[in-house]
Amino acid sequence: MLENIVSGREQSGSILIKDSVQQYGRGLLKALIIQVSNRVDQVHIFSFDPNADEKSQDLSGHLQANVQYHDCSSDPLGWEGTPDCYKLQQDFVLYAKESVKRVKDKKVLIVLDSLSPLLLHRVTPYTCQVVSRLKDQDVIGAESVQVMALLHEDLHDEPTSRLVEMVFSTVVTVLPPDRTNCYAVCDILHKKQSGKVMKSKERFSISPNFEIQDVEAVIILTKRKPEGASDTQADPAANLTFNLSLTDAEKEARSQLKLPYMHDDETKHGILQKGTAVHSKIFYQPDEADDFDEEDPDDDLDI
Repeated sequence: MLENIVSGREQSGSILIKDSVQQYGRGLLKALIIQVSNRVDQVHIFSFDPNADEKSQDLSGHLQANVQYHDCSSDPLGWEGTPDCYKLQQDFVLYAKESVKRVKDKKVLIVLDSLSPLLLHRVTPYTCQVVSRLKDQDVIGAESVQVMALLHEDLHDEPTSRLVEMVFSTVVTVLPPDRTNCYAVCDILHKKQSGKVMKSKERFSISPNFEIQDVEAVIILTKRKPEGASDTQADPAANLTFNLSLTDAEKEARSQLKLPYMHDDETKHGILQKGTAVHSKIFYQPDEADDFDEEDPDDDLDI
């Protein structure tokens, strides 16, 4: 599935890459940017992590589209007065709309590198709303917009990560490699336009030119039970200080007990021998406090 998403055979309007300190996902992010840049007219990278200049030098020789880098990390609080730098008190969608210009009738790729600083300084619903608005081509004014983001999962709690995942159509979780000559293993959750949800686990490698290669599915093996292993389950009432089980004599006494609502063979036989239906009657005995009137309440009516 990873190859289909990278090549564009499987359409995905938004891609989220989740990594952790055990396995970085920036290499996969760079590879996806390079591959997708061949199908778009402009690439806008909004860098919330530091060292944006080093990242631009890594990708500048590989990207074919018109690439623009936007500084969102050098002066986030506005203390230094750095021009054209995103401030956390600003509306990011308006900042992105002003930064992405002359995109009418063009295909645009917006990269958020990464979402973690934005999530740590702003509330989670605001960040989800930003991603949803950026995916709207009418907001940016382009022919089509594809959003790609990186998320450092170990910096956030699980509910925050789950909320962010819901606004992306493809979520790729990068895991440590399970063998040599392998960059990483990834869990992929892809939501198709038809509504079908697809899941897969694959391992892959990345070449020095940031090309994704050697993609293969990870086969999950189930452990086999050793021969002679017992299938019987342990009795949960075996080591209790009180008795929950019944002896044979207690079970026999319970089976012979006659309850009022049960019809045994003797009762059924007696009813059948009478040959007449058994009629029920209701006897009412009024209490002293009851306002009981023996006269006919309709006696004064001329009927």
